[in-house]
Amino acid sequence: MKIKQFDKLSINWLNNPNGDMIINKDNIPLNINQLSSGEKTLLALIADLARRLAIANPHRDNPLMGNGVVLIDEVDLHVVYNIRVSRCLGRSEKLAK
Repeated sequence: MKIKQFDKLSINWLNNPNGDMIINKDNIPLNINQLSSGEKTLLALIADLARRLAIANPHRDNPLMGNGVVLIDEVDLHVVYNIRVSRCLGRSEKLAK
C-alpha cells in the first residue's frame, strides 16, 4: 500500500482575500478542502504539534527541532493512520519549509 506524501504547505492570497491553504499531495497542489477528513485531522495534529514546539522553543533557530513527548490516545485503531502519524512526526519539519 502506497502512503501519500505531503509537502509545501502554503497560503495563496491571490485568488481569495481570506487566503486558500494549499498543500502538495504526491506533487499535486490541492486546497485543504479537497483532502479527506482523515487527512485534515492528521494535518491539524501536525500543525498543533508544530505550534506547540514553536511556543516551547522560541530561543531556538529552528523551534521544530525541539524535544518533547507526545501522547496520542488510540492512534492504533487504524493501521494506515498509525503509519501516517509515525512518518509525519518524523518529518514534520518539512511541512514548515
